[in-house]
Amino acid sequence: MATREENLKKINDELEKLSDDELDNVAGGTCLQNIQDSQVLHKLGFMDFEFRSFGIFDSVDPLIEGWKKAGVQVITDYGVDNVYKINENWVSRNDAIAYAEKKAAEMNAGN
Repeated sequence: MATREENLKKINDELEKLSDDELDNVAGGTCLQNIQDSQVLHKLGFMDFEFRSFGIFDSVDPLIEGWKKAGVQVITDYGVDNVYKINENWVSRNDAIAYAEKKAAEMNAGN
């Protein structure tokens, strides 16, 4: 598992590649956002549970896997804003959620 410093460097390196306009479209959050994201992903069926609280000792692995099932890559680290990618393109949190909702609807239509 990568260290916090390695994760921060990876995030910062990726963010440095973005223009100011692209950065304006990148949304994120910290503990509260991880809780809210887990609630959305759980409701859509991409996570088996939702976080009721989130702290430094909690693993983000279920959240990362939930987003992955929804077709979204999330880069997250404690105390640092999350960033989202769909098909190698940086997107806002709202766009990531809309994409997950669309994928869940498509999966449910196939059942």
